[in-house]
Amino acid sequence: MKSFVFPCMLACLMLVACSNQPEPAKEIKQPYIPVAAYIIGEMRSLDSIPVGILKKNIGNSKNDSSFISVEEFKTLASSFLPPEIKDSASFQNKFAESSFFDQATEYMTFVYKPIDSTLSIKIVNVLISPTQTYDKISSIYMEKMYASGDTSIIQRMSWRTGNSFSIITTKSAANQTLVQQTKVIWAPSSY
Repeated sequence: MKSFVFPCMLACLMLVACSNQPEPAKEIKQPYIPVAAYIIGEMRSLDSIPVGILKKNIGNSKNDSSFISVEEFKTLASSFLPPEIKDSASFQNKFAESSFFDQATEYMTFVYKPIDSTLSIKIVNVLISPTQTYDKISSIYMEKMYASGDTSIIQRMSWRTGNSFSIITTKSAANQTLVQQTKVIWAPSSY
């Protein structure tokens, strides 16, 4: 009887040991930089500071500048909020993230490229200036490509924190290319 009890106890111990195996660690995906929320915050900051907002248009043959309202500023700035990135869950599901540290400039760059090549946003770059106490977004760059009828359109958009944004639009159709730049500045030192 003793010779039968020992193998049974050993089998029970092995069963218990096998059933208590830890589950494999699940990969925890870190949230992406909330690009849209950051830009919305920058847009809202102009509601509370009395500053002139200068818009410069630079085109193939026409250049002009004028001061604009906060409402017009927000309309122009909404180009930085395409649906693909406006919702953070959608942004994280539709884009792949990579990053690198540039030792020469001492900036951290986060690069977001679409997983699906049919999306109009082709790249989002976020430059971050790391400091001892906190990291600060320095600039955001986006490229958008799409077609409107027989015209292909490329927009290169750059946002400088607390300073300005620029949208360079290139329209190409039937052997003709038109380039238009709109620059919006709200930092008086950069007028």
